[in-house]
Amino acid sequence: MTEIETNSIGQEYKYAVDPTSLTKFLTIILGISLGISVLSLLSDFMQMSLLSAGRFSQSAAEANDSRQKAISILYLIAYIVTGIAFLKWIYRANKNCHGFGAQGMEFTPGWSIGFYFIPFLNLYKPYRAMKEIWNISENPNNWNNKNGSTLLRSWWALWIISGFLWQTSFRMSLQANTISSLKALTTVYILSGIIDIPLYIVSVSLISTISNKQEKLVRKNAQFGKDPHNKNDLIRSLAKQRIRADPMAAAMGVNENTVDSLGIMQLTGLPESTIATIVETYATLKKQGTQDGEIFARIEAHRATIGAGQLPQPLTLENYVAYRIAIELSWSHIVGQFGGEVKVYSDA
Repeated sequence: MTEIETNSIGQEYKYAVDPTSLTKFLTIILGISLGISVLSLLSDFMQMSLLSAGRFSQSAAEANDSRQKAISILYLIAYIVTGIAFLKWIYRANKNCHGFGAQGMEFTPGWSIGFYFIPFLNLYKPYRAMKEIWNISENPNNWNNKNGSTLLRSWWALWIISGFLWQTSFRMSLQANTISSLKALTTVYILSGIIDIPLYIVSVSLISTISNKQEKLVRKNAQFGKDPHNKNDLIRSLAKQRIRADPMAAAMGVNENTVDSLGIMQLTGLPESTIATIVETYATLKKQGTQDGEIFARIEAHRATIGAGQLPQPLTLENYVAYRIAIELSWSHIVGQFGGEVKVYSDA
């Protein structure tokens, strides 16, 4: 591959650590936590109703306390498991971003989770780390100028509010020894539950979206131009089509088996390889929003080391490919390439 293919198109995207199983587990545990949060919220409403009644029996109070305690234990267990899984998922997602070859990343896998535990910095650094993961997962080659998404900002806003309410409820619980203070504490519990429910939903959406973005990058390896094996298969297929349409091929003893016997380096000398490479570069840069003139200029700047000439007019993809083929390969010797060592014929 040329430099433009590795820098402008991107490298072969592969997982540094496959997050598929962890993503599925985290999605499940977030769903369980969501269910427990709903139960907790309902229980808090029941407690508020009891406290607002003014008078209640000892048995009613004990039943309320037992219910709240049981749900609190479930909530704590789910919170710890979810927290560990979520941090582990962030670590792997960040590590994959480094593996995708993104340049200029601010956060290492360790610090992408480490900042959650540092006061004050945990108010914005984790968001920036997650935004970095989001942007790179969308486009590892052009991620610096992206603004994240509404989903990302919603997740962080809910996270901050949830954390604030949790700390407030914890401080209030240490001094909640009267009916009025218990009602105030329960109010905070209810507010916390109202925030936590959408937080869990948004969190599931966030990790699923990022995971899908990273999976899409990796899957591109199986598409045209990303998986070198598939690209070579495409080149062989195109070469076989040319042989079947060329009456000179059979006369010279060249057939489809000849193509199958060619090595990877020999394939690069075929015109089909030039065509595939140029079309691959054009398609990817076009998808990134690059204008045709800039695309051809960038391709030409790299392929000019092989040879250069007057660019065709009108400058279309079809005309440019034909122009490069004429420079890089001699069509009069194409069939001859299969007869022995493959050479790239050029004026260079």
